[in-house]
Amino acid sequence: MSIIETGNYEHLTPSDIEAIKAAAKERSGALLRIDAEKELMKEITTKVKEEFQIKPGDFNALAAMYHKQDVAAKKAQFENRVELFEKVFGDIEEPDEAEDE
Repeated sequence: MSIIETGNYEHLTPSDIEAIKAAAKERSGALLRIDAEKELMKEITTKVKEEFQIKPGDFNALAAMYHKQDVAAKKAQFENRVELFEKVFGDIEEPDEAEDE
């Protein structure tokens, strides 16, 4: 069983403790920056919603696809899901098509 699994930290030296304290403070600073960035992302999404009447979920998905540059993968995934849907449930008429008949 390792020292980590036992929860026994008697082996830590004063130097170790200072290094751990510094690491915890550094990580705390990173978390603070993350919180600020999350708040900024919310503000950007709200601005887009208000100015362009785009649903937050749609804008967030758009921004995520741009960030990850994975629109082709998302499109293929969607097409695979539509193919599965059609295989299981058959072709379903779109509501507008059904009304025109």
